[in-house]
Amino acid sequence: YGPNISLINPPNNTYRNNKLVVYPNPTTGKTNFYSGQGGKGELIINNLQGQVIANHINISSGFFSIDIPGPPGIYVASFKYADGGLFVTKIVKQDF
Repeated sequence: YGPNISLINPPNNTYRNNKLVVYPNPTTGKTNFYSGQGGKGELIINNLQGQVIANHINISSGFFSIDIPGPPGIYVASFKYADGGLFVTKIVKQDF
């Protein structure tokens, strides 16, 4: 894993679907991800100007966590699954 990514265990009361769960959202920076499809793929975080602010490739676990870099605002998380699927969601980053 990269310097800002680690395995995590999702809380038991987290909503899950067959794509990707992102929590907490809104966040103050550290954001957790859970993939019901095994999580193998690539995570890309973009700001609203379309700039890539984080790119984590070769994710091979269904549970992972990253720190969202940059100032408070709205970011777009795209998870490209190894099988070609794509899940996109927004992440709201707030001040501490």
